[in-house]
Amino acid sequence: MLLLSNMFRLICFVFPFLFSMIISFWLFPPIIRLSRRLRLFDTPNKRKSHNDVVPFLGGVSIFLTILCVVLILGIVLYPINSSFFDFKLAFGLFIALFTLIILGLKDDLAGTKPIEKFIFQILAVSFLILVGDVHILSLNGLFGIYYLSQWTSFLLSLFVFVLLINSFNLIDGIDGLSASISIIGNLFMGAFFANNASFFNAIIMFSFAGATLSFLFFNFSRNRKEKVFLGDNGALCLGLISAYGIILSINQSVQIEAVDADKLYKNFQIMIMALVSYPLLDTLRVFVVRLLKGISPFGADNNHMHHHLLKLHLSHKASTLIIVFYTVLLFLVAFQLRSLNMNDHFAIILTISMLIYFIPLVSRFYEKYKRE
Repeated sequence: MLLLSNMFRLICFVFPFLFSMIISFWLFPPIIRLSRRLRLFDTPNKRKSHNDVVPFLGGVSIFLTILCVVLILGIVLYPINSSFFDFKLAFGLFIALFTLIILGLKDDLAGTKPIEKFIFQILAVSFLILVGDVHILSLNGLFGIYYLSQWTSFLLSLFVFVLLINSFNLIDGIDGLSASISIIGNLFMGAFFANNASFFNAIIMFSFAGATLSFLFFNFSRNRKEKVFLGDNGALCLGLISAYGIILSINQSVQIEAVDADKLYKNFQIMIMALVSYPLLDTLRVFVVRLLKGISPFGADNNHMHHHLLKLHLSHKASTLIIVFYTVLLFLVAFQLRSLNMNDHFAIILTISMLIYFIPLVSRFYEKYKRE
């Protein structure tokens, strides 16, 4: 039995990651060619930092890859042990992903009003919450809150989903950023799920990590004929998967912590929040700045923190690496401080994470210095 358990852990770690990476790597070239043939391009403008038209079907390629991997593994694993595969959860998840793919494609092609985006996001997420039973059960003492009522759980889960979906979309303004943040979180949550026998969720997380890693190869490509963007269709899906993994891993960590003698997962919520701190803090800052200027918080501009890194004459790759380094470092600090009281832990990590707000200040100082 132990051998079987270890075998499934290995399958959940290695096979979905490598398989999805290979399939995605094979699928991207024809998708890029199809996108060019159909003229499905992201066109440059004053706000955008690219100079050539670039296909935006990256999310479609990732979605098709994950669908293929999950179907194959479902066919293989379900006859062995039905508990290793959750078709109800898979159905809820893929319907939600498909809805966001369609919504994102419409936004990429013709634009979408904010209210229309929110309506379809809420519908997709509500379906996943209700059909897949994906909702926050407890805050485990954060802000003095433990188990939640049914309605509070639903509304908080809905808020977390919609917030992360839009946060990942908003940071998708330079090459590799949204995808890299997603990969880091998915690898960590995949390892958590595999180590704690949540095999279906491990498969989902590692599959997304592998497919998104392949995307980075084409996204960073210097050959303009190979280059591809996530598009809204991809960024929305990465946000959904991050929220999905965060909610389910937090729920499982609450159950584990009660019997975890080593306290490895103590304050797990804070550690997981550190992994998505950049998209959350960037979204908060941009919304506040826009409101203070008296403009719509849902408009587009070049005032995100990654834009300020570009203004310091850093490349897309260098800017992404800086933010990835910040994310990993913040997570390691959160992990080392996990023995603290949860609310103290949260306050310390929040304070440290807000140091990234110095980026716009440095950018503005640099521009002022250049003018003088």
